[in-house]
Order: sequence, then structure tokens, then C-alpha cells
Amino acid sequence: MLAISISLVAVSMFTLQCLVDITGHIYFHHELNAVAGSFAKLPCGIVLAILLLSACIVIFCLVLILRKKKRVITPSAVKESLDTLPDGICFSDEEGRPLLVNLCMNRISGDLFGQEILSSTIFWESLGQGVFLNEAKLLRTSPAITVQNTDGKVWDFRRRKLLIDNCWFYEITALDVTELHDLNIELTKRNAILAEVNRRLHNYSREIEKVTAEKELLAAKCVSMMIWAELFWPIVPGI
Repeated sequence: MLAISISLVAVSMFTLQCLVDITGHIYFHHELNAVAGSFAKLPCGIVLAILLLSACIVIFCLVLILRKKKRVITPSAVKESLDTLPDGICFSDEEGRPLLVNLCMNRISGDLFGQEILSSTIFWESLGQGVFLNEAKLLRTSPAITVQNTDGKVWDFRRRKLLIDNCWFYEITALDVTELHDLNIELTKRNAILAEVNRRLHNYSREIEKVTAEKELLAAKCVSMMIWAELFWPIVPGI
């Protein structure tokens, strides 16, 4: 498609050059070359048709160029797309030098450490140590580093190593897991309540079993006494 577009543009430029030569010959009496002379001898209708076709070719090529430009992904377009994400992301080389950091990740780094990410290695180690400038809390370090910021948001940090074109890179992501964290806390509370209810039910069941056993023992004693009275009451002396 690109080769065809170039060819069409070349034809259009050649036609325009011929028109320029003819105009120079008419107004300034410049000599015409053989090609321009042949072109000048064409009927006006054919010349107009060629001009119209050339204009259409130029417009068509411009449209193709604009469409191709829209499909090309530039580094700035990638950065703008990452900046719109609600989660943080950071790409760095093997030494930790940041290559691409979106706004969300830099904002998190500013909240926790007072500056943007200057080294992904130091940033990751500082997260694991849980030494923050504000009152953020380190909730866990495995399988991911989870930090609760002072605004109540809970971030889940993960890092992985990528091999691209025989070069190693690091990717650090920060996912907003606030809702999941709140649900886990609520679930833990409910499980604790259920465990307490189960404990009480178990104790109640044991008490019932104990009372039932005592009633059965008492009933057995009563039956034994009644049987003993019926058997031995008439022969008891003095009665």
C-alpha cells in the first residue's frame, strides 16, 4: 500500500511539474522539454481530467498518511494511556533506572516517601521495610507487599522481571485492593462471630447431654427404689 501511494504521488508531482513548465513557457517564454511539450499538445478536456485525477490522488494519499499516523503508537501516546490508569505501574532497567512511570505510581511514591521514583530498586526495598514518611501501614510482605495509605486506600505492590530483546527489565505494579481488603476484614469479623456462636452451641449441647444423663440416672434410681419397695416392704419388721 505504501509503494502504491508513493507511485501515485510521483505521478501527481510529474503532472504538476509539466503544468509548471507549460505556465513558464506561456508567461516567460521558457523552452519546453519533450515531455512537457507533448503534454501541452493534449486536448483541454484530457488535461482537466489529468488535473482532477492528480488532485484526487493527492487527497487519497493524504488520507492514507493521516490514517497510518493514527495507527502508529508513539512513546508519548503510551505514556498518556498509562497516565489515565487508576493503578500504578513502573518500568525500569536491570539497575533500577526508571524508564516509564505513570502518574499514579509517582503520586503513591510521593505520598509514601516524599518524592517521585528515582530508583525502582530503592523504591521496592523501602516498601518492604515499611519505613514511610507518613502514617501509612505495612500490612504484609508476602506474596505481595500490601500497604495502607493514610487516605485509607490499600495498595498491593508486585514486581516481576521481564526479558525483552535479550535485556532484563523490572515491572512494578500497584493495584488498588481497598474494597477487597475491606471485604476480608468484614469476613474475618463474621467468621469470629460464627466461631463464638459455634463455641456456645457446643457448650450448650454438652450441658444438655449432662442434664439428660442426670435425669436418666435419677429416673433409674427412682425405678429401682420403687421395685425395692414393692419387693421388700411387706417383710420389713415393725411395719
